[in-house]
Amino acid sequence: MKFVAGYRWNKGGNNAEAEECFRVFDSRGRGFIGMKDLENVLGEYLEQINDTELTELMNECDKNGTGSITVKEFK
Repeated sequence: MKFVAGYRWNKGGNNAEAEECFRVFDSRGRGFIGMKDLENVLGEYLEQINDTELTELMNECDKNGTGSITVKEFK
């Protein structure tokens, strides 16, 4: 499954799909995702997610250390 998703991502359309997914998190259209945005969306789809996991995800994605994730970082 991972191979298929990776192939599709690399084959084309990856930017459009990433931007569409980003908009799910950035529901207010601010151009960035904050910790609360992650918590709201992931909390809706996952049974349990804790603050440690959210912090780890934010730290992994927030490459410039601003405390938010831009669409470029998200991609």
